[in-house]
Amino acid sequence: MRQYVRPLAEITTLATLRSQPVSWVTLHHTAKEFPGQLFVGGTPHHETKDLPVQLFAADIAQQPYDAAPTEAPYLISHDTGTLIRLGPDGATLPDLLAGWQSLQTTYITFFDYLTTALRASMSTKSRFLALVPALEGFHLAKHGDGPIPKKDFRKQRKAVLQRIGDLDGVNPGDVDFLAKWLSVYGSYQLADRLRVIVDQELGEGLRERVRARIDPIPESLNSLVDQPEDVWAVMGTARNRIAHGGDDQPSSAQLAALTRLAHTVAIGAALNLLGVPDTVLCAAIDQGQWPVI
Repeated sequence: MRQYVRPLAEITTLATLRSQPVSWVTLHHTAKEFPGQLFVGGTPHHETKDLPVQLFAADIAQQPYDAAPTEAPYLISHDTGTLIRLGPDGATLPDLLAGWQSLQTTYITFFDYLTTALRASMSTKSRFLALVPALEGFHLAKHGDGPIPKKDFRKQRKAVLQRIGDLDGVNPGDVDFLAKWLSVYGSYQLADRLRVIVDQELGEGLRERVRARIDPIPESLNSLVDQPEDVWAVMGTARNRIAHGGDDQPSSAQLAALTRLAHTVAIGAALNLLGVPDTVLCAAIDQGQWPVI
């Protein structure tokens, strides 16, 4: 269950963006029956007997599975209802399972979003607040907390403050101000993390489509931040305002647009990490089935 069944259900949930429960599980063990032998072409063969055993567990629905074609409202693109394809133009199942296991153990917060959050019905605000830390955690796991180790940063910070304090005419109060408010971690800014994910962790086709829709910044988001560098700076500011209860909260429409964008990046990064082509996602964007922002 842990190695094959549940991962397949989780991958299918990601592929269809709909909760996919396990309908039932039947275990089959082939045992050799030594008393009876079959002779084929003069060669003796042991007769085999299939011994099915039904598995019961809290997360197994024990209900018949309806394999009817996906209904139109659930199609991701005009052609298919799933983001992940197996076979010559898609992924192999062993590689997909191995990639899913790696994702689970390496990108914990990101994995939680792809499993728990995709199964649940969430408000836009709740999804946004789950999404952004998931992307932040994904970047942290892959690229680290900052450009240099924390220990080295703190050593350099201390040396810089010392040199400033030794300068003639420097107000001690200014040095105290810097010591109090200058970051002691040297972490990447959220906006920087989001930029790197888009630049390095998305397939080329999806990256081009995302950039085409966010540069320049959509007019609807311009009022949220005064002269932002890009949409990722807007997203970071929006997350901070919501999380800290600050003024100038994003409107419902602005929050929905930022959530769609973050969700697209998250799904694209997951597909790329699993080695799955983003062909279906790109087609859905081109067809207007998948709004990026």
